[in-house]
Amino acid sequence: MSADGVRLAGTVSAAGGWGVADDEDGVRFDPYREAVEGRLARKRLRGLVPQVVEAFRLLRRVDPRSSFIVWSVQAVSAAGIAAQVVLTKVGLDALLGGAPVSAVLPPLLLIVVVSGVVSVLTALQGQFQVLLGELVVRDTWQRVLEAAVSMPLLAFEGDDYFDRLQRIKSNALLKPLQLAQGAIGLVGGVLGIAGLMLAVLALQPLVVPVILLAGLPFFWLARRGGRLEWEFALRTTRNVRERFALIELMSERGPAKEVRAFVLRGWLRDRFDRNYAEYLRELRRKVGRRVRIAALSAAAGAVLAGAAVAVLLALIDQRSLSLPVAGATLAAVVLLGGRLQQLFDGASSMLEAGMFIEDVERFEALGRIPPRAGRGTPRTFERIELRDVDFQYPGAATPAVRDVTLTLRRGETVALVGPNGSGKTTVSKLLANLYTPTSGSVRWDGEDLRELDQEQVARSIAVLFQDFVRYELTLLENIGVGDESRMADRSAIERTAGAAGADAAAHRLAGGFDTLLSTRYPDGSDLSTGQWQRVAMARALFRDAPLVVLDEPTAALDPRAEAELYEAMSTVLADRTVLLVTHRFASARRADRIVVLDAGAVIEQGTHEQLMAAGGYYREMFDLQAAAFDLAGDAEA
Repeated sequence: MSADGVRLAGTVSAAGGWGVADDEDGVRFDPYREAVEGRLARKRLRGLVPQVVEAFRLLRRVDPRSSFIVWSVQAVSAAGIAAQVVLTKVGLDALLGGAPVSAVLPPLLLIVVVSGVVSVLTALQGQFQVLLGELVVRDTWQRVLEAAVSMPLLAFEGDDYFDRLQRIKSNALLKPLQLAQGAIGLVGGVLGIAGLMLAVLALQPLVVPVILLAGLPFFWLARRGGRLEWEFALRTTRNVRERFALIELMSERGPAKEVRAFVLRGWLRDRFDRNYAEYLRELRRKVGRRVRIAALSAAAGAVLAGAAVAVLLALIDQRSLSLPVAGATLAAVVLLGGRLQQLFDGASSMLEAGMFIEDVERFEALGRIPPRAGRGTPRTFERIELRDVDFQYPGAATPAVRDVTLTLRRGETVALVGPNGSGKTTVSKLLANLYTPTSGSVRWDGEDLRELDQEQVARSIAVLFQDFVRYELTLLENIGVGDESRMADRSAIERTAGAAGADAAAHRLAGGFDTLLSTRYPDGSDLSTGQWQRVAMARALFRDAPLVVLDEPTAALDPRAEAELYEAMSTVLADRTVLLVTHRFASARRADRIVVLDAGAVIEQGTHEQLMAAGGYYREMFDLQAAAFDLAGDAEA
């Protein structure tokens, strides 16, 4: 997808769908179009004040004490700068009025003391800004990760989720800090300007309009700079995603075998270089535009500052202004220039960072699942039903599951078989409540799952998918995460490991169950694929759930190991309802009932003997597999 096609405003609808949110005018929101046309930048500019208020709330929330210190330092510094102007005028009055050195010395010493205090406070403020920035980074990641883990599984089927996440990951260490610093700088600028403007008004009011005009170029720079950064982030989102994907291909352990086996090093490096060159072209373009804007702004600011000085000189020439007042006013003009720069730098930072924060907020919105009734879920049930269930993935031309009606009874093992793409895994995810049917319903004893407490439903289901996670945790924790509420029950974890055959791996590891399962760390170890599969099986069994969903649970095991595992599992799963998804028909024979899927629909179901006698698709595929594994004798059984 091109950058023009990047969509940011995906949201979960009340019906569980996946779409693009509307803006305030009821028009489908396309942020790239908005940014290019300038509307987004203008909206952000209008919303600067509430954005500043929100930044204050954020800083106060992450660390009230440090925030109070920073704001206090800003106020004291502003008062100190204004005091320097007044003390300058007092000192010049004394010096030019022919007063003795003893009369000039006190204001000069006070200027030095105030200047030193302001310098110390500025250094103190800088350190607290770093602390606040890091706290804001943590707060941002907490929000993003909470949204990510709460996201409906279907969200991961769309690329807008990953585009938005990549922008957040690319900016999470910079933009929150920039937001904090921008807010602090903006407040410091406002307070400093307020103090200095009062001093200048007292000294020479005619200079004030010229000084205010000198700030206009900074205002323009703040607006244009923030917009340019946001446009750049939008244009390069896909490029950055692809670049990090290439980095993972060339540096991670998983792809390493294939990259070397197919000699992909040169091809991947060339693609990475082309990708980075394209990114750098966009970066140079943005940098060039920002340099031109900054140069124009600086030139205009210099001209207007010169105009302020010219006004002062004219007033001196007309004897409308004394030299002490002129000197103090000139010092105020110089200080005001710095404070104006600080003010508009802060505004620019907040405008730029604010667009990023809005991206975080839109990402959070993806994880906000509409509240459901939340009735309790029974720990046991008599039957689970799929009633006339259809399910279609976003963007797919046809449903993955069509008009499926299926019943699982308490204590029953049901096997799902069928060719690749028949909908087996989709049905298992529907039963596990990971997907919501497009139409139809999944019911526990007649209760629609959508009407039940979702967390209780999840805790009543244990799942093991073929692409299970290999957690970089200890062996004990890899099993214990199956039910984190019982993580401290070591003996139960070890018993479950024994039932799944995962205890054998522990005996071979130097640290036993406390061994870290990752070679990324010096004290870590790894397991074979078959051992990992047993660990994943133990993880699913450790959750004491009435429904167990097993999607190709023995795919990495040889027939002997598979038979041993099923034998060991038979005791553990005796009282549970089991849905077994498998492509091995010999494994399906163990089930109480076999359901055959093809093209998303149920085409046959029954016991092994019934399906063999029917002579349909199941019989055909079983005979083919039996011949392949030299199990012709079993096929006649």
